[in-house]
Amino acid sequence: MNIKSEIKEFQDSSRDAGWRINTINFRKDGETEKLYETSPPIIRTISNFSLLIVVIFLLWKYSGGPEWCNTLIIVSFISVIVCTILSNIMTCYNFVAVKAICIDKEIKDYKSYGHKTGSHTHFTFRTLCEFEFEGNTYKVTPENQKMFTLNSENQVQKYLKKYINGKGECILMVNPNNPLQAIIGKKTIAN
Repeated sequence: MNIKSEIKEFQDSSRDAGWRINTINFRKDGETEKLYETSPPIIRTISNFSLLIVVIFLLWKYSGGPEWCNTLIIVSFISVIVCTILSNIMTCYNFVAVKAICIDKEIKDYKSYGHKTGSHTHFTFRTLCEFEFEGNTYKVTPENQKMFTLNSENQVQKYLKKYINGKGECILMVNPNNPLQAIIGKKTIAN
């Protein structure tokens, strides 16, 4: 077994650990996940360079660097945030809206530990949806467009009701070049 397949196996097993619904991977067989893998190269370059500047100047400031380091750190950090937002917008730019049926959903809680705040429980979810696109039927585990966690199971249920109506219908944004890559994140169709 080569290193790439070992990384892929680790990514798959850690992503699905503790979940009843396993992720349906949209990547080609043997392809590993990469940070910002679908964003345009120029956005990745600017974001990575800005992050590097933040780290370098934070270290310089920490060791007694000049006051103007603060300004550069803030500007670079804002640049990273803007690049992340642009990356998300540009990634989904050519995605198409498709009507789908949510055939299963799962809510999971997990704990995080903060040095000052102690233990805190978060909730997240995973959905399994089915849709037809260009004459083919697909089952997907769409990503959540917002990518966040909530503080209670009730909050997750309320959030999901915005995107999945009482009949289980939802709108997915689907990559026309790879329909297994889908995002749930458009407001639901009326009940």
